[in-house]
Amino acid sequence: MVTEKPALRDLKNKKLRINFYVKKEWSDNDIVERKTDAGYINVSSPELTALYLLNYGKYGINRAFTILEELVEEMNPSDLTRIAKKYPKTASVQRLGYLVEREIQDNRLADAIKQAIKGKILYPVSLRKGSYAKGEIDQEWKIIKNVIVESDL
Repeated sequence: MVTEKPALRDLKNKKLRINFYVKKEWSDNDIVERKTDAGYINVSSPELTALYLLNYGKYGINRAFTILEELVEEMNPSDLTRIAKKYPKTASVQRLGYLVEREIQDNRLADAIKQAIKGKILYPVSLRKGSYAKGEIDQEWKIIKNVIVESDL
């Protein structure tokens, strides 16, 4: 979970772990209000959530991919371009672009990401973070395919 200061302590039990990360600046456009049983809460937009999953998620690309499959239905291409363009971690944008185009096969969103990284120099990055970087390289996204992506759906 990404939050404002002060950061909360991470939570962990036998079935669940929640890590809290602090982000200094929030763009109002990237935060959306959602209604819950307890009232309204502010959460990151689907586009920003997707990038956070691929940046902070260290518990498996397949878990992130399963969530992405549902998030793409709510994503807006112009919002995705805007957010991906200013997102500081290009590797996460590359991973998202690869997954959206090659695995989910949503060309509309993939084109939005391509627009965001147009003109940037891309360096090869592993699809699965923190693991051995050996595998075939997708030349367009510069993704090292070091894991087989499988959905839990």
